[in-house]
Amino acid sequence: MNLSDYFAESFKDLGDTAIAELIANIPVFDFDSDELTSKLDLYDKVGVGEAVATDFFLRAFVENKLNNIVQTSNDDIFYELFIASIIRKKPRLFLNNPLSLLNSQDAAESAMRVWQENFSSSEHKEKVLVSLQRFIGRNKAMNRLSDNIMIVIDELFSNALFNAPIDENGKRLFKDLDRNENVKYPGKKTSKIFAVHTTDNLFIGTVDPWGSIDRDGICKSLHRAYTEGKVTDGVKGAGLGLRMMLDRARSLYILSESKKRSLICCHMRLNISLKKIESVPKQLHINCF
Repeated sequence: MNLSDYFAESFKDLGDTAIAELIANIPVFDFDSDELTSKLDLYDKVGVGEAVATDFFLRAFVENKLNNIVQTSNDDIFYELFIASIIRKKPRLFLNNPLSLLNSQDAAESAMRVWQENFSSSEHKEKVLVSLQRFIGRNKAMNRLSDNIMIVIDELFSNALFNAPIDENGKRLFKDLDRNENVKYPGKKTSKIFAVHTTDNLFIGTVDPWGSIDRDGICKSLHRAYTEGKVTDGVKGAGLGLRMMLDRARSLYILSESKKRSLICCHMRLNISLKKIESVPKQLHINCF
């Protein structure tokens, strides 16, 4: 079964639209009806399910090479499938135009507000945080989630600065340093951190110039962070940091073009009670190529 068949009733009015073309022929693994065994190879499939537990679908990311999970309880399933399909089929398009694509779900009258800053050293952190506070401003929905937003921004900034940089042999430059140490990218490399929002949605992300994300290491560390509450190997701190982001989000998008650039983006819902945020079924999309 593919996505077109699985969502046939929902998609019957799509016709020859861009999303219909994007989702065509993408096979499905249904967590609600299919049996997950260690022998299954889910690399080419998108996982779907009503409310699949995070630690359970992460096992499939580790053992079965799954790269996409979409929860059918999502209140905007079309958009999530659109983003999943772009990440899967056109990852360079996403890396080249993340803000445009994230903004594509809303009509012009509700276009997103955009904030972004460049950074290349730990000395830029205060500037980033002050600038973000101005962006949050008096927006009630973002103010209510300001603590969560700051946690996500801090983690994205630290990951891009300490975990991402590598030398020409792929050795990580700063991963063993404490995150309160002062570091600076070599050369003239810079990363970008951004936030964009509409009435109901907030996307927070970073784009770095290293392309060093280890897909298997990230999945294992993230899975361990959920099942054991700790990370003992892999990229230092990445699993727990990504768990903190996913706990506060609805979706997490991870793309990496080897030795060129990486993007990590967290999708948060603004108009949802703080009590419900962590219980929202999570969605995860990874493409490292």
